[in-house]
Amino acid sequence: MARALFADWIQRYQKFSEALIAWHESFNPETERFARRPPRIMDITAAQYQLQTIAKLAQQLEESRLKDALSQGEMIEILQEVSVATEDSVALCPHCHGSLAPVLEAIKQRWASIQLWGRRAKGTHGQP
Repeated sequence: MARALFADWIQRYQKFSEALIAWHESFNPETERFARRPPRIMDITAAQYQLQTIAKLAQQLEESRLKDALSQGEMIEILQEVSVATEDSVALCPHCHGSLAPVLEAIKQRWASIQLWGRRAKGTHGQP
């Protein structure tokens, strides 16, 4: 959306610049008059303000995305928990009497209990 807004601004600026040049070139030395002046002349410094606003928005979005991302340390912790849950569940196999259904159900339940989000609040994560 920001890109579209800035592209629109650039197109409008070009249109008004062309109108300003046409007005300037319309000077008639005999009458010492110009044709009708363009109704609006855009200020190029407005582009700088718009770009700064877009950059700030992009930075805020990136910071928000990174804040919600899992760190490498957190991913390692989660994979370790998955591994332990799987090993513990497979260890039940001698009691399964040839059926994997209890093992798979145990794995499913243990994996579902692993907390993915909010690890930072509990202080269980690695270095961000």
